[in-house]
Amino acid sequence: MPDSSMREQISLYGINEDTIKVDDVLTLMEVFAIPYKAVVLRLYEGKVITEPKACDLLKYNASYVSQRIEL
Repeated sequence: MPDSSMREQISLYGINEDTIKVDDVLTLMEVFAIPYKAVVLRLYEGKVITEPKACDLLKYNASYVSQRIEL
């Protein structure tokens, strides 16, 4: 998930960087075919989200993420 591709997809899908939610992470998961935690880590490494926001997104367990995927 290169930074340039990540930012391109964020823009393409109209994801607001200031208010990224679980569903936005799931969208990027699908686009890049990588796991939830990897997307959150890349968003943090790419300075798209802050450390507190990354921690907030990582607090959701696999069961919750799976439920959101099914929707």
